[in-house]
Amino acid sequence: MEIDITNFFNNATTTDFSDSIANSGFPNIGEITWKNAENAEEDFSFVNKENIEKFIDFFESFGAWEREELEDMDRNGINALFIQYISGDISEYKELCGNWDEYQKASEQGQVSGCIFPSKGKIYFLVDV
Repeated sequence: MEIDITNFFNNATTTDFSDSIANSGFPNIGEITWKNAENAEEDFSFVNKENIEKFIDFFESFGAWEREELEDMDRNGINALFIQYISGDISEYKELCGNWDEYQKASEQGQVSGCIFPSKGKIYFLVDV
């Protein structure tokens, strides 16, 4: 499933949603970024009734959550997980490469996920299991 993340890619400050103690200096940065991601749904909504099961499958495949945990989350919680996840990938793209050819090469070498890609003037994220 391809998710249009163009608005987020172009307008979000990814460190608001995914950051580290070392970078931010805040010992509670995980809590801060999670709250920011939960509160971002109005501006950045990716999960809906039609696609929530695909997102649950995607996150379950990581092995970090049991399916029941994900199913107990509401749509906004799954959306917040996705916002945090794509924030990391977007930061990786912008910091490591900054252009699509280099990103593709880094993806082929296993250095980045390669889930972000441009197509017809938009930026997409591949949610795939």
